[in-house]
Amino acid sequence: MKINKMRYKTFGKILDREIDLHDGLNIFIGDNESGKSTIFNSVYTALFGFNPPNREKHPYINWEKNEIVFSAEIYNLKELFLIERSLKSVPKLNVVNMSSGSIQSLRNEPLPFINHVSEGMFKKVFYLSSEDLNSIEKETWETVQEKLIFNYGSDYLQKTSDVLNTLDQEINSLWRKDKRGNPLINQLLNDIGQLKLKRAEAEDCYDLLKSEIENMTSLKNEHTSIEQMMKDKDLELRQLRKILPIKELEEKIQVLKKKIYKKFEFDKIDATILFEIKNKEEVLSKLKTKCDQSIDNISDIKLQMVPLTAHDKKLFNLSSELDTLKSKHYELMRLEQEEHSKLEDMIKMSEKINSQYRLLFGVVLDDETKVKLKKIQVLDLISLLQKYTEGLESNQSIQQQNMLQESAFKKYNYLLAFIGIILTVTGFVVKPVQIISFIGIGILGYSLANLVPVKRIHNSELVDLNKIHHQVTQATYGINLPEYVFREDSQRFLSKLEQLITLLFEEEVLIEKREQILTEKHILEVQLEELLKRDDIDTSRGVRLTLQFILLQIDSLIESEEIEKQKKLKLQIETQNLEKLESEYEFTKNELDQMYKIVANFGEGNLQMGREMILNNIELQNSIKVFQEELNNYNYDSELISKLDGLDIERLEEEIITYQGRSKIILEQIMDKKATIQNLKSKVNLDEIESELLINEELLRDSIKRRDELMIAYEIIKWSDEQFRVKNQPNIIHRVSYFMSIMTNKKYSQVLVKEENNQFELQFLVNGELLSANLAFSKGTIQQLYLAYRLAVIEVLDPENQMPLVLDEALINWDQNRFDETLKILDEISRQRQILLFTCHRALAMRMNSQLNANLIEVIS
Repeated sequence: MKINKMRYKTFGKILDREIDLHDGLNIFIGDNESGKSTIFNSVYTALFGFNPPNREKHPYINWEKNEIVFSAEIYNLKELFLIERSLKSVPKLNVVNMSSGSIQSLRNEPLPFINHVSEGMFKKVFYLSSEDLNSIEKETWETVQEKLIFNYGSDYLQKTSDVLNTLDQEINSLWRKDKRGNPLINQLLNDIGQLKLKRAEAEDCYDLLKSEIENMTSLKNEHTSIEQMMKDKDLELRQLRKILPIKELEEKIQVLKKKIYKKFEFDKIDATILFEIKNKEEVLSKLKTKCDQSIDNISDIKLQMVPLTAHDKKLFNLSSELDTLKSKHYELMRLEQEEHSKLEDMIKMSEKINSQYRLLFGVVLDDETKVKLKKIQVLDLISLLQKYTEGLESNQSIQQQNMLQESAFKKYNYLLAFIGIILTVTGFVVKPVQIISFIGIGILGYSLANLVPVKRIHNSELVDLNKIHHQVTQATYGINLPEYVFREDSQRFLSKLEQLITLLFEEEVLIEKREQILTEKHILEVQLEELLKRDDIDTSRGVRLTLQFILLQIDSLIESEEIEKQKKLKLQIETQNLEKLESEYEFTKNELDQMYKIVANFGEGNLQMGREMILNNIELQNSIKVFQEELNNYNYDSELISKLDGLDIERLEEEIITYQGRSKIILEQIMDKKATIQNLKSKVNLDEIESELLINEELLRDSIKRRDELMIAYEIIKWSDEQFRVKNQPNIIHRVSYFMSIMTNKKYSQVLVKEENNQFELQFLVNGELLSANLAFSKGTIQQLYLAYRLAVIEVLDPENQMPLVLDEALINWDQNRFDETLKILDEISRQRQILLFTCHRALAMRMNSQLNANLIEVIS
């Protein structure tokens, strides 16, 4: 088994980290408290699960996230596994077989493929720390020697002789061959014999006891039958008694219903009408008192009010429009500010437009040109200019092609003329073939006819650029574009032209907005002037100045008239209150009259009689309701009432008394029988004897079974220990010698075990001489011997090299030479078994890394 990778989401203080491990030696180097122990614990947890499996108690739970989540990639027997463990509310384990794609979900179990090594064995055998090595200094040499010989350098195993002694002592406590002492099995055999004698004596009295028990059983059956009949009669009596009050309640309800006055008309009347009449009368009385009080308050307020003068009334009338005047004054100031702002924007926009136009056309922009520019469609202009450019390119191409054709035509005609001249001259020179001279003259004439009027390009083949130019002028509404636009790339010019047209439209929007503001300002001034003249206000000084003066006067008047205004407001509120009270009084009075009418009609036109009859009916209904609720509380069956209707209570009571007398007599007879049976049982005591006999026999069987199991276990352990020592101890001692020979550079070339009187002693073979290991060897030598034993035992316990070897500061007491030699052993082991070595000594780590092909991992807190 090899661990390829460890991935941590949260494990202690390790967050979101991934560690790659090699198949061989992996060296973890870091300072104290950097997280080395956390990494070891994560490896241990990945193999065997969380300990403890409780999130609140686990020492490596992350404080911030309150969880542990990590995973590992493990290669085992040519298959790759992904191990995912998490500890949240409960521990969880997912084992994913990456080769087959199967998933196994578990809780907190060890990995399925390491069952041959227990959790305790791994921690005691495969994990070796400096504390384990240093602990042997505190023990006696005999203890250390026992640990090496019998436990093979491990605390996990127990000495076989101690186990056999313990088993022998437990066997002797149960049974002994020599009949000495008083073991448990002998005691049980003696007790069983005594109990069998007592059982024989008790069986003589058993027949009499059996007869008495049968008589008592017969009496009990008769008593049970009587009790059942009593229960049946009692049930009938209780049911009959339960039905009687139900019938009485039903009769009372029927009588009360018949006493209700005019039930059909009464059901239509609201049950709360009398209560409502009383409430309305009280409300009406309170409203009358409030109305009178309100009238007195209005009279007092009118007496306190002081009338306004004519001048004050004039200003006061105008003050009713105070909010309007202030808002319009504020609006007038705002419009003036906006007018100035728009005017400044128009000036800036005009300067920007003129500058842009001069940049494009080189002349000053006039108003007529502005109108033309706004009409220009830039997209159409782009299309025409592109068409002009394409036509220009097309004409140039056609001209070049025609020039080539004309050159080829001229060469052809020159060749014909040359041939004609040759034929003509030949005909005149050679008389027999004089006829060919005519052919030559014809060819010469044809070629000269083609050469004299040179063939020209037809105008229909060329694009009419003047027409397109004219269309461009029409599209610009007479504005002449610069000539370079037709010759060069016009894209930049057209883009600037489009920006210029956009600015013109923006200027037009600004002019419209300013005109709109001026119009609004004029309308507002006219409105203000009309409003002021309505109260004979002189506006000759200007609307704005007059308005400011009037506003100051009105503010002064409002301050002086505030008290009168409050009086008027109070008078208005009181008047409204009086109107509301009078309206509410009339409404309530009408409602009360309607209720009086309903009650009087029910009382045959008499209001008092109607009230009394309604009250009487309400009392009757309440009584019926009480009786009905009481009747509803009874859980009864109508069929049961008809069934028990013919029963007589007195007859049932007499039958029950008779049954009770007979039951009492039978009970007395049963008590007498019980006393007789108890007396016989005290003499017989057969149940106790049988029970005690069964217990002792069961205990005897268990003791014999336990003795046999212990004896078998004793022989198996004794035989297994002998066989193991015969088969494995020589191999283990041989491997210990091999490791010690390498570590000590062949100083201690062989380790031997001396056996004498069942006592064992370790010895070294040094230079051909046997030396006892209990001599004063150095601390390092003893630790190296301990390590050698541990490595040899690991090979025996895990021959398939599945479990990793973990060394935690295990080599710190080695000198330099033995350290280098020990590295050879680690190198040899790492070829077959994965090794995890933890150290805080950087020099040791660098030395191992320089000599071995190790995977050096920095652990940083």
